[in-house]
Amino acid sequence: MKNNRNFVIGISLLIIGVIGLSALSGMRPAMGGMMAGGPMMMDRTGMKEMMKNMMGEQLPPGISPEKLPDPQSTGAHLLAQYCTQCHALPGPGLHTAEEWPSVVDRMNRRMRMMSGMMHGISAPSDSELKTLVTYLQQHAQKPMDKSKYTDLNTPAGKSFQAICSQCHALPDL
Repeated sequence: MKNNRNFVIGISLLIIGVIGLSALSGMRPAMGGMMAGGPMMMDRTGMKEMMKNMMGEQLPPGISPEKLPDPQSTGAHLLAQYCTQCHALPGPGLHTAEEWPSVVDRMNRRMRMMSGMMHGISAPSDSELKTLVTYLQQHAQKPMDKSKYTDLNTPAGKSFQAICSQCHALPDL
């Protein structure tokens, strides 16, 4: 009986190992060749592909630079320069003015960390960060005044709020 138990445990561990190795080998293309002989080496294309694979449909689709508000401004150029290193270009209306500082701070910490490990990833200077946050707040999403919309108390309205507010404030259309 004890021999059978050890045999079953051994086979189970073997199966788990094979599944683990299969998963690891399947990750190599998703990682974009990041571990090519030593330090992490990844370009912007590899980073975008990795982010897409990791985040799936959670990343916003992005917009083209000419559709940004005030597209020739320094803020719009900084948004395109830094944010598109890892994902598609977000529009300033993706978050409210209140939300943008913490989003930019989180993304800046990631850029600073990655800039030392990956080719083509750089982080903005402090003055560029201020310009970027000012631009994003100036053109940010205006949150909905929920008191104006009584239908938000209906089952459909509650579903709308629950789903949409997971990623952003409800927009004032």
